[in-house]
Amino acid sequence: MFERFYTTKMSTSGKELRMRFERIRRGKGKLSRLAGTVTAIVMLTVLACGTIAMAAVGADGLEHWDKNEVYFIDGTQTSLSVGGKNVPAWVYEDITDDGNISIALKRYQIRGVDGWVDPMNLIEVRGNKGNMTLMASGVGTGVHTLQEIESNPQNRSWALIGPDKLNIRYKFIEFANEGYSGIWQGACKDFISPISGKYRGINLIFVISDDWSIEKAIIEFTVNDKNDNPSGLEFSYMELPYSNFEDIGFEDNIKDNCIKSSNNCFTAYESGYVNKNVDGINISVSYAHADGIEVNIQNDMPDIRKAEIRVYNDYGATVFTEISDTEKVSGSFEIKPRSEKWPTYMEWEQENEAGQFLSGHTYRIIVALVGNDNRLVYRWQDYVTIP
Repeated sequence: MFERFYTTKMSTSGKELRMRFERIRRGKGKLSRLAGTVTAIVMLTVLACGTIAMAAVGADGLEHWDKNEVYFIDGTQTSLSVGGKNVPAWVYEDITDDGNISIALKRYQIRGVDGWVDPMNLIEVRGNKGNMTLMASGVGTGVHTLQEIESNPQNRSWALIGPDKLNIRYKFIEFANEGYSGIWQGACKDFISPISGKYRGINLIFVISDDWSIEKAIIEFTVNDKNDNPSGLEFSYMELPYSNFEDIGFEDNIKDNCIKSSNNCFTAYESGYVNKNVDGINISVSYAHADGIEVNIQNDMPDIRKAEIRVYNDYGATVFTEISDTEKVSGSFEIKPRSEKWPTYMEWEQENEAGQFLSGHTYRIIVALVGNDNRLVYRWQDYVTIP
């Protein structure tokens, strides 16, 4: 079932990939945690290099994908007891009868046969009665002031997070809403549990210190409504210090997880991707200075429907996005930073307030040329440093 996901010998089955993760995470203490992280990095490097070496960029330099690509990014796991806690009935019906549970967060990227790269964040829940795997429907970061916390007592987790504390939230659901039918037709379906009819859900929050270490996690087992929205039922929040977790690279990447914007063209392992030469396509940067960047796209291929241009700062956050219409897939595109003001904790977005690109900073420009069927036809990147 899983073999069609992988194009490398490193991960020929989903079971093998899971077993490797299990072996890494069994160790205890700082030494085993470090060894696990190193092993994971080696595994990921082999997986990434193997995949990229076999990447489906044809001899013509265009994208031709006939298999889904899966890339393991990082993970973390822990055990806890729900004994005496107010949890949904499904926890005892499906997972445990003694109250003991283990959970594992695993972050992947998937490149579909259409060429686009998407995140896949999974949580595995195991107990002595059974297990399940849910996928995150959303990930978000935030900071709440004391005034906001006191004015919104219905948001119980805010008080547990604390004022002025950066946090990252994962919401895991069963994707029971019929509007999510695409999930069950794509690559993700073979990684997640079938819909149970119980509308199971989990909220997982990590609270982050000023030095980008993780202080603690807050976990809530939930029940959603038929549309995968919160049901309004209240259950216990469980707090765990992060020292209770076995970490496989997740904490090391937490800053990137909070700051970096989604990039649908390149995986985390392709920052050094070398652009392909293609007859009929030429993309270049005319100039790059504080007031703007100009990208020239010359395209003679009739099947290109649109061009998507995105610019990321040296923190990995998006500072510009433009999607052309079918009338303009060739020509010059002037790029300026977005002008809206961001919250003060987002110091990495300072060019938004300045209204200029920042001198001495390096920006990553990504261009995607998209076909009539919304397939990625050609991808291109360049890095420019503002003088």
